[in-house]
Amino acid sequence: MADMIRKLLPAGIPHMTKTGESDQADKELQLFVVLVTLRVLEKSGAIEVYRKESLIGHTIRLVPQILLGLTLKKKCCLNMKESKRVAKAVLKDLVRKFEGQLKYLTMMEHPAAQDAIVQSFQCKIQSHCDRLAAGPYRQWCDYLGFLAALGVILAISVVIVVTTLFALL
Repeated sequence: MADMIRKLLPAGIPHMTKTGESDQADKELQLFVVLVTLRVLEKSGAIEVYRKESLIGHTIRLVPQILLGLTLKKKCCLNMKESKRVAKAVLKDLVRKFEGQLKYLTMMEHPAAQDAIVQSFQCKIQSHCDRLAAGPYRQWCDYLGFLAALGVILAISVVIVVTTLFALL
């Protein structure tokens, strides 16, 4: 269902500039937001009550609003498995705001309810991304990037040495 929703969403995130790398990061962030949204709808009980088409339609309306409020300072490596933890945090925040009446409120198109829901998503997803950008995950991604670059340099060096040796023989 997440792939189907992702295909129906507008391409990219409107407020971010596009490069090859940022385009991939946009798609990753969009998929992450879709997964968090679907998990929250599932855990709130909305999936049991509403038809699949209305859930897809609501998710397609909700995801772009959530994405518009996100400002990623640095590229971060999003782990899709972490969407469960972020969804749990969003759900906990929504339960506190709406006093447990989530089954129907998450699907409401009332502007005030919609704004509060979008704000909860944005807050939790933004804090997750900021933590990733600043924490050990970011350092790990930088380290992996360094190792990849080092591997390329070593491979080129080996090729140069081998071709030089063959040229001398």
